[in-house]
Amino acid sequence: SLADATDLLALFGEPARVRLLALLEGDEMSVAELVAATDIAQSRVSTHLGKLRDAAIVRDRRAGTSTFYALSDRMPNEAKRLW
Repeated sequence: SLADATDLLALFGEPARVRLLALLEGDEMSVAELVAATDIAQSRVSTHLGKLRDAAIVRDRRAGTSTFYALSDRMPNEAKRLW
């Protein structure tokens, strides 16, 4: 639908989210690693990752006190094509 397409474009329209996705394209990374690599505040990184997770673009995995993120194997086809 048009609303779904607009939402997806908004997700990919944020430069910080594109940076995070580019980093995650290569390997799984922790939030701390993403913060260090991007110099974006941890709260902002977590907010962006939450939006990407809710859209099934990234997946997360808890390990102790850390959360690791990677591109999702279940990324919607529309998102795959756009990415």
